[in-house]
Amino acid sequence: LNLKDLVTYFLNLRQANVQETPRWEQEYRLTEAYQVPDASVSSMHTALTRIASEPHILQRYYVYNSVSYNHLTCEDSCRIEHVCAIQHVAFNTYATCLHGLGAKLVPGFLLILTLLPSLHVLEVL
Repeated sequence: LNLKDLVTYFLNLRQANVQETPRWEQEYRLTEAYQVPDASVSSMHTALTRIASEPHILQRYYVYNSVSYNHLTCEDSCRIEHVCAIQHVAFNTYATCLHGLGAKLVPGFLLILTLLPSLHVLEVL
């Protein structure tokens, strides 16, 4: 499976309630948001590395994770919580990550297995 990109869309519910036809809007495109060439395992790992280490990329992820609703600043404890959540689906390993040395990166294949179920919309280009 060679994914070229992932695109996430959202539906503004307030707007949808007053319009006759709901309108889906693009929230972000993976390659643009995280400066990666495609949606490969390697690129997903690069995106996680950037989320874990670059505050402006973490903030971008944090805003997108709340469907552009939450505009608070994501500081260190927030970073650890989110990076651990991206890497660890099972609660026991998530809790270990939180109480361990923080958000250490996992191999790319495990990352892609973790991220795929949580994607809102997957677009294969």
